[in-house]
Amino acid sequence: MEKVLEKLGSFVYRRHRALLLFICLLTAASFALILRLELKSDLTDVLPSDNPAVDEFTGFLNAFGSADNLIIALKSKDRRAIEHVDLIETLGKKLSASRHVDWVDYNVLFNERGNGLAARKFPLFLDDRGRTELKKRLTPKGVEAAVRGNKEEISSLLGSPVASELIQKDPLNIRSIVVSAFSRTKGQGNANTLGYYISKDNGLALIFVKPSGKGRDLKFVKEFSLWLDDTVKETLKDYRAGADIEVGMAGSFAFAMEANAKILREVVINALVSCVLVLLIFKFIFKKRLAVVALTATSLTIALAWTLGAAYLIYGSLNMVSSIVTAMLMGLGIDYIIHIYARLEAEASRCGLEDALKITFAKTAPGVVVGALTTAAAFFCITVTSFKGLHSLGIVAGIGVIACLLTALLFMTSAIAALEGFKKNLVLGEKKRVMKAGFAAAAVKNHPGAIIAAFALILIISIAGFTGIRFDNDPEAIGLKDSPAVKTDIEISKGFGQKRNPVLVTVFVEGVEGTDGEDALLLRMDKLSGYIKQSKADGVIADAATVAAFVPELQSQKQALAAIARIRAEINWAEIKSVFKRSLEENGFLYKREYDAYLDGLRSALSIKSPIGLKDLEAAGGKRAKYFYNGEKMKLAAYVFPKEGKWRLSDLNRVRDGVLALGDGFSFTGAPVMFETLKTAIIKESAIATVISSVLIFFILLMQFRTIARVLLTLVPLAAGFIITLGVMGLTGLNFNFINIGAVPLLLGIGVDYGVYVMQDHLENKGPSHEAALRVGGAVALCALTTIAGFGSLVTFAFKGISTLGVVISIGVTACLFSSLLLLPAALRYAEDRVKQP
Repeated sequence: MEKVLEKLGSFVYRRHRALLLFICLLTAASFALILRLELKSDLTDVLPSDNPAVDEFTGFLNAFGSADNLIIALKSKDRRAIEHVDLIETLGKKLSASRHVDWVDYNVLFNERGNGLAARKFPLFLDDRGRTELKKRLTPKGVEAAVRGNKEEISSLLGSPVASELIQKDPLNIRSIVVSAFSRTKGQGNANTLGYYISKDNGLALIFVKPSGKGRDLKFVKEFSLWLDDTVKETLKDYRAGADIEVGMAGSFAFAMEANAKILREVVINALVSCVLVLLIFKFIFKKRLAVVALTATSLTIALAWTLGAAYLIYGSLNMVSSIVTAMLMGLGIDYIIHIYARLEAEASRCGLEDALKITFAKTAPGVVVGALTTAAAFFCITVTSFKGLHSLGIVAGIGVIACLLTALLFMTSAIAALEGFKKNLVLGEKKRVMKAGFAAAAVKNHPGAIIAAFALILIISIAGFTGIRFDNDPEAIGLKDSPAVKTDIEISKGFGQKRNPVLVTVFVEGVEGTDGEDALLLRMDKLSGYIKQSKADGVIADAATVAAFVPELQSQKQALAAIARIRAEINWAEIKSVFKRSLEENGFLYKREYDAYLDGLRSALSIKSPIGLKDLEAAGGKRAKYFYNGEKMKLAAYVFPKEGKWRLSDLNRVRDGVLALGDGFSFTGAPVMFETLKTAIIKESAIATVISSVLIFFILLMQFRTIARVLLTLVPLAAGFIITLGVMGLTGLNFNFINIGAVPLLLGIGVDYGVYVMQDHLENKGPSHEAALRVGGAVALCALTTIAGFGSLVTFAFKGISTLGVVISIGVTACLFSSLLLLPAALRYAEDRVKQP
């Protein structure tokens, strides 16, 4: 390798102008590609491809459209949400009228739910208690009481126009009976007597919205976010009691809006922070003039441009994980520049520039190349994982490391040759004192045994800490920090009965179409509903939402039809109409012509003699029902919620086994199921990547250092740093997750470099081991500091998975640094003493 690199150094000196021209053209082409590069924030762009658990989960979302739901929560500071029905109506109607929205649902009865299907056939939705109340309401005394109640309700709401409108639509207050039944049996939470979705503590009112675009459509999400923000602000500004109301967003589309708003800003900010930190460290610790800093920044920018250009050609975009490559490369790429520049400057002070380049390429470049290859190998090894986020990070970052190596060897040296030809000592020849690791050299020289003993104790403590290592498979562990959408989701969950993190059950039939297929679906849903009721009674689950909110269970409908027939036989409609007219007059109301149609509608609703079928629901055009029914694929959906909003593994397994035991025609999925399955996969795949990375690193080192003994000594600081990192994680409770677990194979490639530099210098100069720490310790420490700056900047990243990746790598690099400067020279010292013994 030394001879090849020596010739490369000579070639750079003689052809530096041609190299610079080629590099400039390649960089310009890369920047043209970068302008087309997209940033994707969707979690599905990070998950594995061709994975049954992921495919089943995404298949459910696609079949029922539940990937793009949005919940707008109107939060009443004074717990008076019921008093803001005007605001609910106003905002709901504005949303409904927009091209950005497919449908809106904010009232149990008077909305797009089945286009009034529940209102037109409400008797079938009532339970026994509801039918009893309906029977009492349709008596002379019941009619009189309802009309009196309307007068009191209008007065209590200070003459609300919405209340007046609803009373005019439903003067006998049948809605209160239906809403109460929905609240008891259909999972509607605390829908109040006006039918609005109000929390139990009267602190929240909900509006369900289906945007007309997809959460993966970044252009639509941005446009929708701006429009919605303006619409909400305008509505609150015009509303008389807006001061009492705060607005929050929840649901998958809310997460998409948040992620989309943050991802580009976070990437840019972290790249800038990383760049500034790295260059400041380079300037004030390496102590070089601004021209050298500018040259370094240019070299890193070129490497980054090549990397992102390659990312566009391979993927066309960056995802949530691969987007961090910018900040990472700033810290990693400068390592190669530091070592090449430091040696070149030292040699140029003793000989001509061409000879200095040849010596630098022959003596220092091999260690730099080995360090880059081991780091790139570690990144590329991540590609054995099926997770698209880590896979793309491995490819892009691996290419980036090679790009950094090439720019350090070709661009920086060519630029130095050109600049020194223009003006001697423009970027070389400074005589400033550079940081040295004198403390490490002195410690190794005087106390090698104490160093080894101290590290042995640290390693024992670290290994003991392994018992505390955990893997957090909660998707929130990789999501946004302090997410307003998550906060609102939790508030909704508390206000409406801990309905979070559902598992998803699909009910389906195959090979049966038409009415027979619908009946088969409903019968299977009845079977599932029975299991859900039993599980709820047993305390295994909290609740469930099914198509029963739109189409009651077939058996309950049959029972309802029999009860309705008995009620129908006892009602005297002529008497009801007469009492109704008289009561209106006595309470100051006028009998309107529309009330004839209203009474006829009630009579028609009670004349129903056949059950509601899925075709009735489909024909009615109820868009929210599509979350539960896919007529084209003959599928029904159920959303099963855990106790206290979070699944215990035992309950999750029990529900899964119970659902699948119902027989054919049932499938079980959901984010909790998927992530529990993926947990095993990611741990296994990361272990495989770690093993492959270790083997590759071993053979790369063997090619460079020739003997197994030297390789094993070089790996000592890496092994110690790796163990210490895991121990710190276990002792501090820093859990692994689906993103930061990628730090395990990465740390192997990054952390081995420091041992390589120390060993390379030791073999080249053949002096006492502590002198190697003195000669290259400062450069190694500087490399570690810049790497920590690059990865450390990720700690502020808004996404917790990426943030913790920065923490883990920073811990690992720190541990590998001290192990390389102290433990490796101490181990070499003992190896030397053993060789000297007769």
